[in-house]
Amino acid sequence: MGGKPYYFDHVFQSETTQVQFYNVVAVTNMNEHSSRSYSIFLINIKQENSQTGQKLIDKLYLVDLAGSEKIGKTGAEGTVLDEAKMINKSLSSLGNVISALAEGSAYVPYRDSKMTRILQDSLGGNCRTTMVICASPSAYNDAETRAVEEKVGEREGQ
Repeated sequence: MGGKPYYFDHVFQSETTQVQFYNVVAVTNMNEHSSRSYSIFLINIKQENSQTGQKLIDKLYLVDLAGSEKIGKTGAEGTVLDEAKMINKSLSSLGNVISALAEGSAYVPYRDSKMTRILQDSLGGNCRTTMVICASPSAYNDAETRAVEEKVGEREGQ
């Protein structure tokens, strides 16, 4: 775009340190470092063509979602159980948004969760979204892994 490149590795380093600081974990029967929070890292990219004055603004979201858990397997109680329920509810809301978008629905339920409201710009409209799923290779978690793959496949194929 006719601008001078700016390298900002040091910014990523300092911001990553802050992100790690706010990541909440708890011990469950499934994972001794179970993530109880989402990490959403937003990078705003602004460009201006020095010859034409044309401006472009892009957003890059890097999102680490807490994993879906079978609550019965985790042995979660109290606050950790409440967190697991909220995590599963917001992941379900995300799935509903993706399904509505894939079906071309007139109504997309972005407001069903705080997470889907935050991610609205990166899910609908003029955007490209890629999802990477980290699944457990353990036979103990095989049913959950297959369920996630099926849900994503259903929504992706719509």
